[in-house]
Amino acid sequence: MNSYMRGLVFGAALVFTSSVPAWAVPFTVSVKPIHICSDTGTGCGDSAETLFEAAGDKIWAQAGIDLVFLPWAQINETDYLDITIGSGAVIDPEAQAVMTAGTGINNTAVTLAINMFFAPTLDSDPGLFGLGCGGPVFATFCNNQVGVFIADNVFSFNGGVGRLDTIAHELGHVLNLEHTAVADELMASGSVRTIPGSINDIVPDGAQLDKLTQAQITEALGSDFVTRVPAPATLTLLGIGIGLLGVAARRLKKA
Repeated sequence: MNSYMRGLVFGAALVFTSSVPAWAVPFTVSVKPIHICSDTGTGCGDSAETLFEAAGDKIWAQAGIDLVFLPWAQINETDYLDITIGSGAVIDPEAQAVMTAGTGINNTAVTLAINMFFAPTLDSDPGLFGLGCGGPVFATFCNNQVGVFIADNVFSFNGGVGRLDTIAHELGHVLNLEHTAVADELMASGSVRTIPGSINDIVPDGAQLDKLTQAQITEALGSDFVTRVPAPATLTLLGIGIGLLGVAARRLKKA
């Protein structure tokens, strides 16, 4: 095939591919959920394995992100049933030890799946629901480690309805997002944020809670933990381009 024909075919393929709108390309964030249990494997955090995935997916759909939860794992260590997070300048050594133990199960630096630790209690504090370690927001406090901690009070909140957006919120910190003071935004601090009473209150429905700003979406999509998944349309059009190349090559060969 001469260079002119090759250029035409590849050019056609590029035109087809570039015609797919950017919003059609989905993204994923992978999460490795890990129970914290006693030495005997009992009394585990989040024993019901509730993840509020539907609510999280609806929230993060604003950024084109789908949350992918990997199979469960567990750490059997009675000392970690009430994880000490700490309130100083650096995260408590116990929480660091939990994240280190999690690395033996899933090495986030390699897999880019975020470890999420479910413990019965955090800091013996019924008012502490979760913590997200990752990104520049908590780089100093978290000693540059990555992981999310979730307490069981997330699931008993509001008579068992639960804090539907806490998991999505803590993942936001791992994706580089800071706290805000706007009550209807996902990244509002826990004392400020209006918690949805049901999935029907999450944007774009009902009370339109847990909003993400365009700036937050841009910041989150720049995280190493967000994976771009080629849209089916893109793959199809790319295949068409390759097919055209093959047809042209065969015709020239016959000529």
